[in-house]
Amino acid sequence: MFLSRTEAWLGAACRLGAGLGLLACSGEPLGATEAVTRVAVSEAGDRVVIEGDGEFILRRAEGGAPLLGLWEREAGCVIFLPALPLPAGQRFALGWKGADGDLRQLEFQTANATGKMPTVELRPAGIMLPANALKLYLHFSEPMEQGVFLDRLRLFETDGREVVGPFRETELWSPDGRRLTVWFHPGRQKTGVNLNLEEGPVLRDGTRYRLVVSGTWRTTAGIALGADRRFEWGVGPADHAMPLLEDFRLAPPVAGSRDPLVVSTIHPLDPGVLVDALRVSRAGRVVAGHARVAADGCSWRFVPDSAWLAGEHQLQVDPHLEDLAGNSLTQPFEVDVEKRQTQRMLPLSQNFTVR
Repeated sequence: MFLSRTEAWLGAACRLGAGLGLLACSGEPLGATEAVTRVAVSEAGDRVVIEGDGEFILRRAEGGAPLLGLWEREAGCVIFLPALPLPAGQRFALGWKGADGDLRQLEFQTANATGKMPTVELRPAGIMLPANALKLYLHFSEPMEQGVFLDRLRLFETDGREVVGPFRETELWSPDGRRLTVWFHPGRQKTGVNLNLEEGPVLRDGTRYRLVVSGTWRTTAGIALGADRRFEWGVGPADHAMPLLEDFRLAPPVAGSRDPLVVSTIHPLDPGVLVDALRVSRAGRVVAGHARVAADGCSWRFVPDSAWLAGEHQLQVDPHLEDLAGNSLTQPFEVDVEKRQTQRMLPLSQNFTVR
């Protein structure tokens, strides 16, 4: 049998027709069947051609939900344009209903890829997270396969107990496909919310955790990590305090150089937000350059494209800059609705002199 799902499920998938549909992929010519004589995939994995006619469903060979994309029909062929390019070196299953009403399937594998084996790093790193931390970031060296992160990540307490349902299902990638924002389930991390009360928080004060990234996770070119990657951290008390601009420490560079401007903070900030939350200006004009954030989220380094000019400069700070628990410079993440809340108003900039 093609699927362990019901015929009704197949019918629902087929009704998607030429609109949003499912995925497939291919490699070499396949033996003739009742409905399909060949399945071929473009080198980029962005186009699937099925020689034959029918209402098809495509998914990964190991199972799971149908994959999304657009279906089109041309003379004697059905063409599928996947929402995401099909990774190389993976098996897929094409299914349809035969004339006798039974389900049929063909399995095939995309061509094996050549390319670099990816690496992955966790941010923030080297620090203790607050118990109410909201998210982590995984930085990959190559663009990664998307739509599979819940199957590729597992969270354990270091005594071996697995944390069930720790992540929000929303999958947020950077435009280049190299950085994944991993959200802890907000309903469990926010005080007083039903899931927090019924299931408990994801992270507990005084406990150490291990995040396991599956070695089967592949790049968009089909190259797997190869071995599981493990990242550990400890958890401290929940943090409900807003970060303070006066906690920023600036180390100005020297005029005529391209040495970095270094901004340090007492408490770690969200590294994914921090990298774009600060900018430097001089005489009302933004200084062009590029910024990097330390792995622990406690410092920001800015290198200008041209040598520093002597004189007064200004560091401007986005008010949406947050710490690891979502507290911004102007308001806390958690608000007591029974109390009157006032938003902190402050100048979101600091002056410094390049001498």
